[in-house]
Amino acid sequence: MRKISIIADTEDMPLAYTLLDNVDKCNIHDSISDIKKTITMNLKEKLSSSSIILIIISKSMSRFLLKEIQLAVRLSSEDKHIKLIPILIDNAPIPNYLKDFLVLNYDTNSKEDKIRIQTTINRIITNIQEEQYNSNKRNDINIKSRSTKELTILTGILMAFTSLAMIVSLFIERRTE
Repeated sequence: MRKISIIADTEDMPLAYTLLDNVDKCNIHDSISDIKKTITMNLKEKLSSSSIILIIISKSMSRFLLKEIQLAVRLSSEDKHIKLIPILIDNAPIPNYLKDFLVLNYDTNSKEDKIRIQTTINRIITNIQEEQYNSNKRNDINIKSRSTKELTILTGILMAFTSLAMIVSLFIERRTE
C-alpha cells in the first residue's frame, strides 16, 4: 500500500495524528505539515505517491494550505487511485473546490466523531487494499492465461514439426526402396 499524506497547517497536525491513532494498517511515511517545507518542487511527487491524502480544514487555513489542497484535488482527478479525505474541524468553511467530495465533519469535543472518522479511514484503507489485491489477482490470471495460450501454441508447433518429420522420414524410406 502506498502512504498516507496529511495536508494541514502546522497547528492542526497533532489533531491529524490523533485521528490516525487507532487506524489499522496506517502507514504514514510522509506528512505535509510545515508551510515552509511545503514550498518545494517535490510536493507534487510526495502527494502523487500517496493512496490517501487527509486534508485537515480548520477555520485558520493559510493561503499556502489552500494551494496544497488545490494540488491534491488536481492530482486525485488525474489518478483515481488517490483518495482525498477532507475533514472539517469544528464547522470550518469548506473550500468550493472540495464541495464535490465526501467531507467528514469533526467536532473536537465529540469522542463519537473521532471514532466515526477512524472507522471511515479504516474502511477506505481496507477498500484500497482489496482493490490492489483484486488487481494483482487479475494480473496473475492474465499472465497464467497468456502462458497457457503460449504453451498451447508451442505444443501445436511441436506437433506440426513432429508430423512433418514423420512425413519426411516416410518419403525418404520410400525413395530408398
